[in-house]
Amino acid sequence: MLEIGCGSGLLSLTAARMGARVTACNINNSAVNCTLENAQRNNQVVDVDTSDVFDNVPQQPFDCIIVNPPFYECQPTDDASYAWYCELTFDFFHRFFKDLSHYTHTRQPCVDDPCRHVRYGRHPPRCETERLLFGKKLRAQTFYGSL
Repeated sequence: MLEIGCGSGLLSLTAARMGARVTACNINNSAVNCTLENAQRNNQVVDVDTSDVFDNVPQQPFDCIIVNPPFYECQPTDDASYAWYCELTFDFFHRFFKDLSHYTHTRQPCVDDPCRHVRYGRHPPRCETERLLFGKKLRAQTFYGSL
């Protein structure tokens, strides 16, 4: 499993606890360090690295790719703002879709439609026609109850 934008590592740690081999990344070094610390605290093995989308992810097919993308159309001004802002031209999504096929087993990855979660602003490009793989829908209670 690959998690892009792992933050504190909650989803990665849950998957690792369930037996998945997990690779996680984030553009923010603080988030990477937080995921590493949480993995150690929970005795879980997660391969974590700093990466802007797929830039530092070893090219290999993953069974599952999870991403909680930044949806707001705004230029990030510091490391923390990359969690919310996908740049003025939705660059995050352009880079994600451009390289996605190199990290999946098929050319038609199965994913949740991120656009239905967007309430403000324009939809990111290709949302109306693309289907992405964000993994199975899990309830938040499951995450909090298992860690």
